[in-house]
Amino acid sequence: MTESYIAVIDIGKTNKKVLIFDQDLNFIDSSFKNFDEFTEEGVIYEDLKNMTSWIKLQIKIFAEKYQIKALSVTTHGATAFAIDKTGQLAIPPVAYTTDAGDDFREEFYQVLGSQKELKKESGTAEIGSLVNIGKLIYFWQKKWPEKWKNVWKILNMPQYFGYLFTGKIGADPTYVGCHTYLYNPKKQEYSSVVKKLDILNLLPEKISKSWEVLGIISPEFQNETMLPEDCIVTMGIHDSNASLLPYLVKEFDNFVLNSTGTWCVAMHPTNTTDFSEEELEALVFYNLNIYQEPVKTSIFKGGLEFDTYMEILKRINGDREFPAFNEELYTRIIRDKNLFIL
Repeated sequence: MTESYIAVIDIGKTNKKVLIFDQDLNFIDSSFKNFDEFTEEGVIYEDLKNMTSWIKLQIKIFAEKYQIKALSVTTHGATAFAIDKTGQLAIPPVAYTTDAGDDFREEFYQVLGSQKELKKESGTAEIGSLVNIGKLIYFWQKKWPEKWKNVWKILNMPQYFGYLFTGKIGADPTYVGCHTYLYNPKKQEYSSVVKKLDILNLLPEKISKSWEVLGIISPEFQNETMLPEDCIVTMGIHDSNASLLPYLVKEFDNFVLNSTGTWCVAMHPTNTTDFSEEELEALVFYNLNIYQEPVKTSIFKGGLEFDTYMEILKRINGDREFPAFNEELYTRIIRDKNLFIL
C-alpha cells in the first residue's frame, strides 16, 4: 500500500514553511522562506501574492515526491482578508503592523465601545496597531469605502488559504477568538462589534472545529499542484493554539505554555473569561482553544526584540561566531536572578 503524507502550511509572521509529515506524524521534509512586508502611502501590506505563489510551488514540488492526502494550515494571528464574489481580494492585504494613528484609535472606541467594555465582552485587550481584527475591518471601511462595497466575505488567514485550496468558506474558534473583538465567548456568538460594523453577513455563519474537513481541493488547485484529486483540506488553526494542542490532548492540568516567535505568547488554559480590575488595565486577554474553551494569554514581542539585539551584537562582533549555548552559565544566571535574559 502506498504511504500517505500530510502537508502543513505554517505561516509565521517571520518564516513561511511547508512541512511534510507521514501518517504517524513523523517529520519528513520541509521548505521555508521569508517574505518582507512592503509600504505604500503609509500603509503596510503583506506580500500575499508572492507568498501564495511560493506555497503553491512548494506543494507541487512535494507532490512529485510524496502522496499527499491532506493539507493543514496554521498561521500567525491578527490577519484577515476580504474577498469579492469572484474570490479575488476586494481590499488590499493590509498587515497588522500598520499604524492607523491615534485619531483612528480614539474614533474606533468612541464608535464601537470603550476598551474596558469591549474587553469585558470579548475577552480582547487592545494590542496596538491593527492587531485586533475588528480594528482592521473598521480601517478598511474608513479608508476604502468604494472597495468595501464589493466585499463578499471576510476570511481569517488560515481559512483564506483554505478557500484558495478548496473554494469553500469556513471559520474556526482559535482564530475567531484570537483577540479580534469579533466574538463573545460567554454567549458563544459574534459580538456587538460585529453588529455595529454591520458585517454579520460577511462572516462565515458556522464556526467549525479546527480539525474538521473544510473540503476537497478544487480542480483548479489540483491542476496547479498535481495533488491527488481526493486530497482534503482541514479547517485551519491559529499557530500559538497549534503549539498548545499536544498538551490539551495529553490532558496536562494547570500549566502555562510559552510559545516563542515574533511574539512570545504565554498561555494558561482556564474555565473563565473574567478579569480582575488590575487585569482590565493590563495586556492580558482570553483566546479560545480548539475546544472553544478560554485560554488566558499574555504577549510581548520577544522575537522582534531578539532580532534587534542580534543586529546590535553583529555590529559589535562583525563576522565572528556567537558563543554556543552554555547550559551551566544559563542555569547559574537564572538561579542568581541578577540579570535579565531575553
